[in-house]
Amino acid sequence: MLEQTTVDLLTQAGVGERLRREGLASDGIYIAFAGSRHHINFSALTGGRAITIYGQNKVVKDLIEARRATGAPLLFEDPGRQRPRSGDLPAAYHVQRTWPAARVDVRFHCGLRRLPRHLPCVHPMQPRSGRSSASIRSVGWASLPAAPPASDELVYSRHDRGFALFSMRSPTITRLYLQCAPDEDVDQWPDDRIWKELQTRLQTDDGWRPNEGAILQKGVTGMRSFVVEADALRAALPGR
Repeated sequence: MLEQTTVDLLTQAGVGERLRREGLASDGIYIAFAGSRHHINFSALTGGRAITIYGQNKVVKDLIEARRATGAPLLFEDPGRQRPRSGDLPAAYHVQRTWPAARVDVRFHCGLRRLPRHLPCVHPMQPRSGRSSASIRSVGWASLPAAPPASDELVYSRHDRGFALFSMRSPTITRLYLQCAPDEDVDQWPDDRIWKELQTRLQTDDGWRPNEGAILQKGVTGMRSFVVEADALRAALPGR
């Protein structure tokens, strides 16, 4: 799910052609509770800004293709990074695997898909006087059914049995989430149990329910959050 700012940035950078062609634009979301869905129209509230569903793997492919077109190298999983000092922007990283003893100066840091404390990009946001914290949340179930989305907008559902999220990956693939314990055993969740729980938490009194199909992927991910206090963030990014 890409916000309008991200879509605009990718477009301005020249990597938005496939995004415009294949992305699923959405004006808002549904919030569901007590068996009812309530629509929130982001576009109407923000002067036409919207969200776009576009696979993360496609974003990566688009960026790689654009990078290769420049003739510049790609650096993946280099273990020799030197983390920037607190509050220093731009910062220098020293890489070893791809370019021995080379230095790369960066202006922007993006951290994805790992525990935030372990990401180099987090450290510029941690001034000496600031406080931060990371915590584990008990939302960790995801399934990827081969079924067309039953809604053109996301559905966030609060249920007595736990949270559930209806999302999508493409016009033919739905992405669904269930709240569970971070250490839940996937083997205890056969497909029929998954669908029963999803239908219980997601279906609403207007007759809406997700389409079912073969589940292509499922797994448990312990979700984590990283919090930096506002004063600390301002100290790390002066003038912003």
